[in-house]
Amino acid sequence: MSTGRSAAESRTIRFGPFCLRPAAHLLLEADTPVHLGARALDLLIVLIDHAGEVVTKDELFTRVWPGLVVDEGNLRTQMALLRKALRDGQGAPVI
Repeated sequence: MSTGRSAAESRTIRFGPFCLRPAAHLLLEADTPVHLGARALDLLIVLIDHAGEVVTKDELFTRVWPGLVVDEGNLRTQMALLRKALRDGQGAPVI
């Protein structure tokens, strides 16, 4: 019996000590949840979905804040929170 979820929705992405489960909107470091807001997690998911590609600010605004007018400061803030949570690349290499 199908659950109605595609492989993409149920995927798990591992990088360094982190594990991202986009469908569950969950980021783990080892087995511990990383406390990030929904926007920072959405930003991470968009960036991972486009790994190796240039993602424009406009595309980030459209995907992370759909239908909203948002100041660029919000993007900078969410990116800073995300970098801090991921320890700005410190530690284990990305795999």
